[in-house]
Amino acid sequence: MTRPVAIRSLTRVRPGQGRDTDQDLLAVEAPLSVLIDDGRQRTPLGVLMRTPGHDEDLALGALFSEGVIDRPEDVAGVSNEPDTLVVTVTASADLSALTGRVATSTSACGLCGRLE
Repeated sequence: MTRPVAIRSLTRVRPGQGRDTDQDLLAVEAPLSVLIDDGRQRTPLGVLMRTPGHDEDLALGALFSEGVIDRPEDVAGVSNEPDTLVVTVTASADLSALTGRVATSTSACGLCGRLE
């Protein structure tokens, strides 16, 4: 299971005060796969990069923003197996909206990882 934070050592440099070492907490980003189960098949929506926590809410928000679900009644259930990075949404929504939509979503500005 991915932890939401990691402890890292750091060195602070303060003008006129020198250096000191400390530790800090950093948010950890990890991939989350979102699957939709309509009772006939499990269809991947894609992979969301996220900080761990509230994975079910994130998956439902992604489905809503992509137009896969329109209202709470479109969702029969949401499951997130312990120690996995997969959320499965059991839905009654039409899966035809997913055609060609499987992608990776990040919160990055678009420059991270770009090669020139």
